[in-house]
Amino acid sequence: MDFLVLPRLLGLGLMMPLLCVFADLIAIGGGFVVATGLLDLSSLDYMQRTLAAITLESFLLGVFKGGCLGCWWRWWGCWRGLRCGNTAAAVGQATTSAVVIGITGIIATDGVFAVVTKVLEI
Repeated sequence: MDFLVLPRLLGLGLMMPLLCVFADLIAIGGGFVVATGLLDLSSLDYMQRTLAAITLESFLLGVFKGGCLGCWWRWWGCWRGLRCGNTAAAVGQATTSAVVIGITGIIATDGVFAVVTKVLEI
């Protein structure tokens, strides 16, 4: 457990919020390219509108949400991986099961986040 699971749990727990920040920056950069290249928007106008649209609250909520979804994925992936059999078919079944449970859980968790943020008006 200490050798196989703990490094994966810690690694994903630390990297998932950083990956969310990285994806946000890439999305802003892609929006910049499209807005300035195709929509004839000035770069200064794009940056002003982007900074006006993004609040610290929504940014931190997105990073927190990404961390929670990463937690869901890592727990189920490790749980199914530790309980698979010794054959190649068992590994395939465990992988398929982990992916299905992970995707279903992510959709459900995202729905819970949507309801909670709507109720709290975040």
